[in-house]
Amino acid sequence: MPLRLSCSTSPPPEYVLGQMPSLLQHVRCHLVPGDQRREEFEHIARRLGLNDPHPTETPDRALYDERKCIVDLERGQIVTAMRAASSASLREQVRVRSFRNVLLVTTAVTTMLAIVLAIVGWLYPALIPLCFAPQEAGQAVVVCPTQQSAPFSTTQSSATPAQTSEDIDDAIARTATPWDLLVVELVGLTAAALAATAAIRRLKGSSERYGLPVALAALKLPTGAVTAFLVLLLMRGQFVPGLSALDALTLLVTTLDITDPSLAWQRLRALWDDVGPQFLAFGISFAVIASYWLAHHRLVRMLAAVDQPTIVANLLLIASIVVIPFSTNSVGNPGIEDLPLPTAFLAVNIAIASGLHTLVYVLAYRRELFLIRPSARELHGSLVIGLSPAVIFLASVPVAYLASPVIAQLCWLLIIPIRVAARRWAADSAGGSAS
Repeated sequence: MPLRLSCSTSPPPEYVLGQMPSLLQHVRCHLVPGDQRREEFEHIARRLGLNDPHPTETPDRALYDERKCIVDLERGQIVTAMRAASSASLREQVRVRSFRNVLLVTTAVTTMLAIVLAIVGWLYPALIPLCFAPQEAGQAVVVCPTQQSAPFSTTQSSATPAQTSEDIDDAIARTATPWDLLVVELVGLTAAALAATAAIRRLKGSSERYGLPVALAALKLPTGAVTAFLVLLLMRGQFVPGLSALDALTLLVTTLDITDPSLAWQRLRALWDDVGPQFLAFGISFAVIASYWLAHHRLVRMLAAVDQPTIVANLLLIASIVVIPFSTNSVGNPGIEDLPLPTAFLAVNIAIASGLHTLVYVLAYRRELFLIRPSARELHGSLVIGLSPAVIFLASVPVAYLASPVIAQLCWLLIIPIRVAARRWAADSAGGSAS
C-alpha cells in the first residue's frame, strides 16, 4: 500500500526515502502527465537518483545524508502529491463503481425488455410478425423464422384492387407461430454469448474492481436478443432501404453488372471484356475496405476510452467507406470506363478514407486515449503507414487525366510494396526506439 503521510505523525526521513519508489509509482499511476504536483514529485525523485539508469547500490554516507536532507526539505511537496494521488485514486474507484451500477441496471432493463417481447410474441404471434413475403412472377411465399407458407398468387384484379395486401396479411397471420420471436431472440442470445466468450476467453482472472468484465459480458446477452429482433423488424418494415446490405463489402457485389449475359458467357475473353474493369475495381476496393476495417478494429482495441472529437472522426471515416461502393460502380461501369473522372473520384474517395483513419489515430494520441501511449517513433511509423495509400491514390489522379484511367488504376497496385516497405520501416523505427 502507498505510504500515507500526515502532519500529526511524520515518519523519519530515512523511512520516506526508502518508500520513495513506491510513492513515485503511486503518483504516476493516478496523476495525469502535465499535473504540476506530479512534475514537482518527479523532480524530487530525480534529485534523489530514482531515475538514474545506473544507480549506486550502496551510496556513501554523505550522499545518503544529502538525500535525507532533500526528503526533509521537500516533505510538504511529497505530502501534497500523495494526497492528490490518493484523492484521484478514490475518484477513480467511485467512477468505476458508478459505471458498474449503470451496467447492472441497463442489463436488468434490457433483460426485462427481451422477456416482455418474448411473451408478447408467444401470446400474439401476428402482432409483430417477423415474416417476409418475396414475390416473383406473380407468386409469393411467406417465410417466417420457423415456418413458411405454400406459394400463392399475388395477381390483382380491377374489381378487387386490395385483394393482394389482404391475401399477404392473411398468409402471414396463418404462417406466423408463437416460436418465431423466441427463436430470433435465442439466435441473438447465442451470438452474444459467443461474442462474450471470445472477449473473456483469454482472461485469467481480472484486476478490475467490482467485476467489470463479468458485467460487460452479461450486458451482451440481452442486448444480442433485442438487437436480433430489431434488425429483423427494421428489415421487414424497410425503414432503411437496403438495410440487409449496409455492409460496404457486401454492397461492392452490386457493382458487378454484365451488359449482355448471352454474349458474355460464351467465351472467357468476352466475359473479361464485359466485366474485367469492374472486377479490377472490385478487387482493389474490397482490399482497401477490408484493410481499413481490420486496421480500425486494431485501433479500437488499443483505446482505453473515446471522446466526442474521436467519435465524430469515426463517423466521417465510416461515411467515406460507405461511399466507396458508389465510387467503384462508376469506375466499373462499361459505358464510362474510359472517362478519367470516375477513376479520379474513387482515388480521392479512398484518399479521404485513409486520411480520416489517420486522423482518428492522431486524435487518440493527442487526447491520450490509448491504453498504452505510443512512442513518438511509433506515431511517425503509423502516420507513414496510414497516409501512404492517400499519397498513392492522389498521385493517380493526374495519371488518369494525362495518360489513361486504366494506367491510373494499375498505379494503385503500388500500394502493396509501398505498404510493406512502410511497415518494415515502422517496425525498424520501433525496434530502434525500444533499444
